[in-house]
Amino acid sequence: KKEFFFFFFYLWLEKYKNIVGQGFNFSPRFRCEYDEDTNELTIDENKNYVSIFPDNINITAIVGENGSGKSSILEELYSSLGISVILENNEIKIYTHITDIKIENFSTKSYMRADRLSQVHFSWDILHYEPVIDVLSYGKVNPNILLGILGTFSHPDYIDLNSYQNNTVLKYIEIYIKDKINIFDFSPTKINIKFPMKKNEDEWNLEKIKEEIEKLKFPKEEEEGKKKIYFETIKKYIENYLKDGDFERNFTIEEYIKMIKELYEFREILSRFPSFILDIYDNEISFFSLSHGERSILLSNALIYESIINKKNQNILICLDEPELSLHPEWQKKYVNELIKIFSKVDKNLHFIITSHSPFILSDLPKENV
Repeated sequence: KKEFFFFFFYLWLEKYKNIVGQGFNFSPRFRCEYDEDTNELTIDENKNYVSIFPDNINITAIVGENGSGKSSILEELYSSLGISVILENNEIKIYTHITDIKIENFSTKSYMRADRLSQVHFSWDILHYEPVIDVLSYGKVNPNILLGILGTFSHPDYIDLNSYQNNTVLKYIEIYIKDKINIFDFSPTKINIKFPMKKNEDEWNLEKIKEEIEKLKFPKEEEEGKKKIYFETIKKYIENYLKDGDFERNFTIEEYIKMIKELYEFREILSRFPSFILDIYDNEISFFSLSHGERSILLSNALIYESIINKKNQNILICLDEPELSLHPEWQKKYVNELIKIFSKVDKNLHFIITSHSPFILSDLPKENV
């Protein structure tokens, strides 16, 4: 059995929100303690540790009441303002802005002060997951990968639900097309595009289409050109693909790829123009006919998968902030097993840190990992 050689196992926070001078251990294999007065980090290894997870996966949960600081810990991991300690190929690596830390009990170490541990962050709570300080870019960033679906919106406190649905479909298709993934239970075979913008059976409502385009926000310097391109592209779509007068059409995945190559900026229009209504099918099963829990797990895991694959690093820390928020208890029970089933097939070393107060999610983890 190959030894798992990537552990994120300790975080010490100097001062972040309601957490001051506190350390957190994330692996039962190690026990760490940082003494701020002496600048010493003590690391004790449990030589009897045996992992129950696949070779490339480790999972840790952070438990606490609302307001106790669970999400703050994940935010601080991205900020790199404290001390983060990992084991990688039997070498201790420290990500910190603090200099000259003395390590007790381990002879091999390296400091990564000019770097950041490779991370993926996911949270359903898009309004609460605030931008965090990024000491490497001297500004604030929002690391939540769910925002990749919401990137076309001008205001984070306003979401057009139909555009959110369309972006979900487009993102899932693009992840599927790019990686030809067969690790998910839903493999799209066709996309359905509805465009109910007709005055009557024989006439399209071009005036209404123009009105809807006028409501969209563009950068000032692009506004006039973009509106013209949008209108002309939509007209071409109607002329080329809705010749029979129907307002909807099914495309195979291959036909869809060809169509968005032919129609300039049509993919962008589908993501922004709320009058288009998209759905995808795995044979005859519609994505939006799945239960909310099934869709939530499919979408979150697809976004996490894409982020992992796009990273050059072999060892990645994945922070999941209360993933149970969108899940029925029955799906919460399956959540950890779904993570293991999917990501054990990925050729990278992954440490998942899950914040949760769901007893169903926690029930699948050894108490030492909580």
